[in-house]
Amino acid sequence: MYNEVINGIEATLDTMVRVATRGTDRAVLSMAHEDVPRLVDAFRSLMDGHTPDENGCCRACARRRALFGRRHPVPCRLVLSARLALLNARHGAHSKHAMGNTR
Repeated sequence: MYNEVINGIEATLDTMVRVATRGTDRAVLSMAHEDVPRLVDAFRSLMDGHTPDENGCCRACARRRALFGRRHPVPCRLVLSARLALLNARHGAHSKHAMGNTR
């Protein structure tokens, strides 16, 4: 089931990249109005789980790390990866996902 969910997400993102890079102006505009807000909501939902606790540690990542006796301060790996991806996109660099290589 996990692979089906991941594959569905990857297919949706691949379609969005394809429309954004090769679609008609009308298709890109339609995607901007319909899909981008949903993508932003999904991204924010993911980020909401990675907020710092009272000790400055990521709530989601701290639970996993607590088993090994290590706690990492925020920003966690997910937050740093997200920020880097957004900065790279802004400056024209593309991740392996944006280039169509999803694995």
